[in-house]
Amino acid sequence: MFYKRLKEARQKAGLTQQQAAEALNLSVRSYQRYEAANGQCDPPIATLVEIADLFNVSIDWLLCRDKNK
Repeated sequence: MFYKRLKEARQKAGLTQQQAAEALNLSVRSYQRYEAANGQCDPPIATLVEIADLFNVSIDWLLCRDKNK
């Protein structure tokens, strides 16, 4: 699930949710929604691309379509 991969990528990068939100130019609350365990809030495509770039992972990996980062 996306929210699990997002959290994994953020933690591996050693960032807090606050730091990730700032790097992505998002509010902390918006970022937290993307990482929420209910997984009901997905980012727009443009934000998804920025997330993949920030954490140096593929969009396919973030969306659980590929096991390789």
